[in-house]
Amino acid sequence: MPRCWVERLRRQIEPLNLRVLPAPQTLRTVGLLAILLLFSSGARAEIVVDGVMDEAEWGRAQQLEALRGVMPKLGDAAPWPTEVRLISRPDGLYIGIANFQPYDTHVDKLHPRDGWSFADFNQVVIDFAASGVQAYEFFVSLGGSIKDGTWRNQNERSTDWDGLWHAATSRHPDRWEMEMLIPWGSVALPAADSDMREIRLYVSRRVLHTNRMYGAPFLNMRDQKFISEFTPIQIRAYSARQLIFTPYASADSDQLPGGEDERRAGVDINWRYGPGQISATLNPDFGTAESDDLVVNFSSVETLLSDRRPFFTENQDLFKITGHRLTLINTRRIGSEPDYRCGDYDDEPSKRNACEAEDDANQTLAELDFGIKLNHLLNNREVGLLVASEGDSRYSEGRDFFALRGVINRSPNKIGALVTHTRRPVIERDARVYSLDYEYVFNSKWRITGLSMQSSVQEADADPVEGFGQRLIFWHTPDDEWQNFYVLAHYDEGFDLNDMGYVNRDEYNDFYISTKRIQRQFDKDSPLRRRQFEFNVDHSRGYDNLNLRRFVELKLNGQFKNSYQLNFSLVHRDAGIDDLMTFSDPAGPYARVGESGELEIFAKTPDQRRVFFEVAALAGREPLGGRVQRLRARVHFKLSLTSNLSLQLIERRSSGWLVSWHGDRFITRFSDTLRNRININFDWLPAPGHEIRLKVQWAGIQAHSGQLLTPDLSDGGELRPAQADLDGSLTNRDSLVNGLSYYSVSSQLRYRWRFAPLSDFYLVYQRGGSGSENAETGDPEFSRRGLIRTAWSHPDQAFLLAKLSYRF
Repeated sequence: MPRCWVERLRRQIEPLNLRVLPAPQTLRTVGLLAILLLFSSGARAEIVVDGVMDEAEWGRAQQLEALRGVMPKLGDAAPWPTEVRLISRPDGLYIGIANFQPYDTHVDKLHPRDGWSFADFNQVVIDFAASGVQAYEFFVSLGGSIKDGTWRNQNERSTDWDGLWHAATSRHPDRWEMEMLIPWGSVALPAADSDMREIRLYVSRRVLHTNRMYGAPFLNMRDQKFISEFTPIQIRAYSARQLIFTPYASADSDQLPGGEDERRAGVDINWRYGPGQISATLNPDFGTAESDDLVVNFSSVETLLSDRRPFFTENQDLFKITGHRLTLINTRRIGSEPDYRCGDYDDEPSKRNACEAEDDANQTLAELDFGIKLNHLLNNREVGLLVASEGDSRYSEGRDFFALRGVINRSPNKIGALVTHTRRPVIERDARVYSLDYEYVFNSKWRITGLSMQSSVQEADADPVEGFGQRLIFWHTPDDEWQNFYVLAHYDEGFDLNDMGYVNRDEYNDFYISTKRIQRQFDKDSPLRRRQFEFNVDHSRGYDNLNLRRFVELKLNGQFKNSYQLNFSLVHRDAGIDDLMTFSDPAGPYARVGESGELEIFAKTPDQRRVFFEVAALAGREPLGGRVQRLRARVHFKLSLTSNLSLQLIERRSSGWLVSWHGDRFITRFSDTLRNRININFDWLPAPGHEIRLKVQWAGIQAHSGQLLTPDLSDGGELRPAQADLDGSLTNRDSLVNGLSYYSVSSQLRYRWRFAPLSDFYLVYQRGGSGSENAETGDPEFSRRGLIRTAWSHPDQAFLLAKLSYRF
């Protein structure tokens, strides 16, 4: 018998008074009651996650303390009550929340999974180990859309994790309700010593009508101590084992002339055994269904990109050691552009040509054969192992990656170690990194995080190159208003993480200070709700221990009670040495440049509205003179309950733009440059589980009358006019070059159907490309319209992809 029928029957019988009913009716009622008892014994044991807390068990559930204002962090009581209830059962942890507020103030906008919500929502963050080290986040908006993620290192948040959990919502005249089930097999659970388990919990809700957030306990997500301060709760202890297979198959049709079709298949395997998880992947997809943001980088510092492959995003937090311009494991290295050494075939032209052709065809990624990852949690200890191996091709041998991680937690303190090893057989290179990281909390006002690293790189028959790195970060929060952040960093000349990790530079000493004051208390007549003042200073030394340019930044951000926002930012860089611009080339290891700086004003209208705007205007001075102006404008349309449209335009004009060209060892200064960027994002959720997304990004550069420059080391690195000869040497003479035109475009139209939990069908069309050339100003293709037309009509990538993945 369906549960809804039994529940309806029970409600009809409850009002009956059997003692006064006639005998026949009493017999009929007793019979119905017997049937009810027969079927409802199981029905009462079941909680249906339908968004309505109508089961009797909710009335006996544990309840949390009242929520208070946390954003802004005023500590005031919410204008309407919030009832939070928990039930621990063999199949998982049930959480129900009744959010009281008038019906006409509800905002129930839908959004894709892990997208930002312009709606009322509930946020639940749970530390299942009660260790203060890691917590899982579960987020449900009024419309029923969800997102999830993890928290580590007190207040570092990641949305990479996608868990297998369920939630539903419902609307009522005086409230909206949310029900959630978190199966035990979807999270890491340490072994319990008794039939009770302690977890720690944080719950918040957003009332978009007033643009306020309320939470319990009284914590703000930006607080220096966040996950270690959650409310401890005792629940019944259960555990579960879970084995999940997620095979996938994809078909890729290249739409360019001469293109070939490709078929791929692979599988992800996850085994959750209570306190740990073993993950494996065979022939994983690199994430072609999730496009990267368009990157246009003319600097000497590499752009750090995020990963989108499930194997490298789910339960990866143990291996994440990041912060202040470095990360020890950059998973985008695994499966990146293969290594080639085509010069080895100089005596065999046909093989050399074939090697170069293969190299040109594999500019994006290498095939990944397999990956294995182990995460194990034992009381206050965590251990992790990561192994990945790339496949071989005819002219390239795949790389191998290893990482071993261990952490001892003594909340709120911890100490950990990491060893990584990368083997690159084609270029005969072995790279190892050894690190020790730690966090110590002195008291409620001071804590320190440290990282000590050593790298060792062995190439062919050469001697190993070793380097040392050290980073210390001091966190100081003297009261609720002030937050201070101090960084000391030292990296040797030979320090190198970039085989498996990422560091923006070596040979570097850095002292960075950031102090911030956040005011939340104002008079009733004040229009302000929150005001933030921030002061940042960066002083560093680079090549040959020379002082680099000092960086000073002032910020003033204001949020108003009417939900408007107004920010000011002032940046100043001293005159001095720049060694990144020259790539530390022996012919010119550094250049001396002048003062520069910018002033930016940013304004934003309330995002509760159906249409809201963001506008930023910047004006400043370039390092070698000349002016720079930038306008950044974005408009967001909430077209309907199920669709959003966002349009953004960025335009930057400069009369002194500096560009480094490492290959020819010179710097170009363009006297008149226009840089444009257009971003279009459209999301539509036509039905539950169905998403349609259009993402278009275009960037174009029109640079006029360039001049070649090179550092004159006899004059302290002053930049002088120069020209690069064919042999790469520099001669000091005036040299002008034609203008530069550049374009880059990335577009994707994607349909996604989530037909079962974490099981998807994708249909994707992607088109893009980039190109640059010296061009005369009068050339029609040099115009903005010409660059847009060229970018679309001359793609170097155009494909149609169908992908199916099913988790069971």
